Amino acid sequence: MAVWQIAAGETGRDYSSLCIKYDLVLIGPGSPGPYNEEVYSNVNDVNENDRKRVRTFCTGPKPGDLVLLRLGREAKAVGIIPDDKDAQYEWRKEFDDVLGWELQHTRRVIWD
Repeated sequence: MAVWQIAAGETGRDYSSLCIKYDLVLIGPGSPGPYNEEVYSNVNDVNENDRKRVRTFCTGPKPGDLVLLRLGREAKAVGIIPDDKDAQYEWRKEFDDVLGWELQHTRRVIWD
């Protein structure tokens, strides 16, 4: 079991309530589309730190892993990635503008 920390925005752009309401975590940038190593490696407007973060988010978390949702240093929620098909990584267009961010990379989390 691993523990993943996911930021839910920053001061003035807090989207933690969205994550909690819909039982998910989301990150970006997602404008290049669903995660694919070859595609993300060749996108010029995604920096290397963002590439690594997206790769880790899309390929790393497993069912049973814990997720800490935070805003700055404040913990907003703790949850677990469920052991079902919905726990898999998914790219979702409806999160293409969350407080000005493209956060289409998602995973389901059951918040405690």
